[in-house]
Amino acid sequence: MKLALSIGLMDLDGPGSVTHPDLSRTVYGDGRVITPLYRAKPGDTRVDKRTGELVQRRFEPDASMHFEAGTQEAYGTKFFLAETRSDDGRVILDVRFVPAKGAGGEAGVATESFETLAALAPGIQAIVYDMALRGTHIDRLLKAGLLPVVKVPAARRKRRRGARGGQRVDKERLIEVKEVTLPDGARSRCPSTRRTALPGSAASTTRAR
Repeated sequence: MKLALSIGLMDLDGPGSVTHPDLSRTVYGDGRVITPLYRAKPGDTRVDKRTGELVQRRFEPDASMHFEAGTQEAYGTKFFLAETRSDDGRVILDVRFVPAKGAGGEAGVATESFETLAALAPGIQAIVYDMALRGTHIDRLLKAGLLPVVKVPAARRKRRRGARGGQRVDKERLIEVKEVTLPDGARSRCPSTRRTALPGSAASTTRAR
């Protein structure tokens, strides 16, 4: 933290605003699964050549099954990292262990970390994260005075069984229905919908009926 502040990052009097956050006052976060040193898992045994007994193989006790990118399984020890960046490089601000169960998962650990960082460095304006953060976490960040920059997850993905990726199907919500008068004098009901974006953006559409 002191290193980041000493090189001008997260400066309370620095450039940017809540609506136009500056990169020097932005914190980036992500989760990483570290592959364990041993392939064995709890319950895997071997025969002791000296005694002939079955003994537990060496294993990583903190390793477990996690998910990356929402669907990809990854076995190992998961950590959360928060960092800030400058033209000269990046500074790691926080590293936390993510348990397989409890603590709210990766998103819960990340949110708690960001809240702590915001209290230590009031100059932070924005948080950049992936789709692990959902509504409840975004609400907590907003209450902490931070602007979350988080991609909206898809409603679903169309893909073949066992395939990765697939065609994205965006979320769509009805905003309102207005009645308008057409050039020929006829009245029509126009629903305004929002698709994975804020109202008024390019992804907001209005259709006449």
